Amino acid sequence: VTKHIMMKGESMEVTLPDSFEWLKLNIGGKMMYVTSYPPDNLAKLVAAMKANSRDPELNTMQHRDRGHVLCDIFSAAQLNLLPYSTALEAAKYLRYEGAWLPWVLAYKHL
Repeated sequence: VTKHIMMKGESMEVTLPDSFEWLKLNIGGKMMYVTSYPPDNLAKLVAAMKANSRDPELNTMQHRDRGHVLCDIFSAAQLNLLPYSTALEAAKYLRYEGAWLPWVLAYKHL
């Protein structure tokens, strides 16, 4: 389920239902935001990236969003919000990625 919420200030708080699997902010990477995700959500996002790149018919995360999440992870590592080992571990999903955009965005950070 995709729900669009527009941020109205410098920060915002969102209450999620207990049943949510993962949360991806800035759908399509259309805005100039870098998102830092909590470790549990980040692990679920990377798992969803892997699953969607292996089976595009799942269609729960578009290639733009997979690339954007990877870009966010590397940006967070550059800002010392995450260790680079986390970013490099997340980049391992690229071995399954068939779309070019996530590769280009990852390459910009290496």
